[in-house]
Amino acid sequence: MLDKDQLPPTAAEIDAARARMEEGSGSRSGFEPVPLTPVPERAADPREYRHHKRRTPPDQVFAYIHADGRTVGYVARWERTEAYPDKIVRPLSWCRVANKERWALKGWPAPFPLYRLPELLGHPDAAILVVEGEKKASAAQTLFPDLAVVSPLGGASRAHQTDWSVVAGRRVIISPDHDGASSDFALKVCRLCREAGAAEILILPPEALGKYVIKDDQRIQREGEIPQGWDLDDAVADGWTAAHVEAHRADIDDTLRPFDMDQDVKLLANEFMPKHDGLYRTVKDEKGDISTVWTCSPLDIVALVRGSDGKDHGTLLRITDPDYRKHEVVVQSSSLAGDGSEILRTLRDHGLRYDASNRKDREAADGAESCGITGIRSAGIAAPTGPPEA
Repeated sequence: MLDKDQLPPTAAEIDAARARMEEGSGSRSGFEPVPLTPVPERAADPREYRHHKRRTPPDQVFAYIHADGRTVGYVARWERTEAYPDKIVRPLSWCRVANKERWALKGWPAPFPLYRLPELLGHPDAAILVVEGEKKASAAQTLFPDLAVVSPLGGASRAHQTDWSVVAGRRVIISPDHDGASSDFALKVCRLCREAGAAEILILPPEALGKYVIKDDQRIQREGEIPQGWDLDDAVADGWTAAHVEAHRADIDDTLRPFDMDQDVKLLANEFMPKHDGLYRTVKDEKGDISTVWTCSPLDIVALVRGSDGKDHGTLLRITDPDYRKHEVVVQSSSLAGDGSEILRTLRDHGLRYDASNRKDREAADGAESCGITGIRSAGIAAPTGPPEA
């Protein structure tokens, strides 16, 4: 009897291997998916596409539609699960692969239309609300039905490949998430809308809705800080509806402010912020553009610690390794006084990953070995808040 490894592959295994080959960066010549735009009528239902790792259809698909009404492609979204802690959000195109046609996780050629472009064009007198992400756009439209809510494909990283000409002469409101990375998004969208001839550009700050929750149909102030990464989709989860927005619209509109290009660029440079996949730092290039640089893998500050004799102060950190296992490590305060190489070696031994290749980090930290600990210090580990714990 043949061992399992000696058995011929099943049809499903062959299809999965082919999908990995076609959609990977090293696709063989002739098997590289070629997007067919617009999506032809003969295309299969995109909701039936199955991811080659998860083996499940997407939780949501979002259509990108051109001004002429034809669909150019979709964005497929798989949410986080217990088995798969990372969400997946990828462009999905109907492609020609060799002599066949099928869906593939492949982007279509730029320039891209805005998500929900037909709704924008159908309401020429409405102000435009720009958010980062298709799921947020759908939520924001339920909260602000009088606005034309849109989102660029790929967020900040690909906003420059979107056709923004449709905002000419219009009032544009940008709604960033409650994190530093979204300020990068706001900055880029502001610049692109200004170049496209927008009549007015305003920022809707997260605190306009985020500092409140709806309880018993009443707006009450949130207990504690606005959660990191909060967005308008979370506002719906907090109980906000279009009726509540309308009831408090005057207060919300009072929070709108013009985007100050010079001041906001200055505030954003060298800012650190945590995200689900690690710690990021904002950097400003020679042109004054702001971008975010991944610094290290997830790192949480748990508590301040000290010895029983009141000495040996330090910080208890929780590290998430590449296998998503969590490790707790005590960083002695004295170890942060030098170049950080000692503690960085300890953190790496526990699974911390960091980027030592970025030139800006090397310059700022005076050496590749120090760049990771520079971001860690700036994230607050050298001076965490809260009372010491034994």
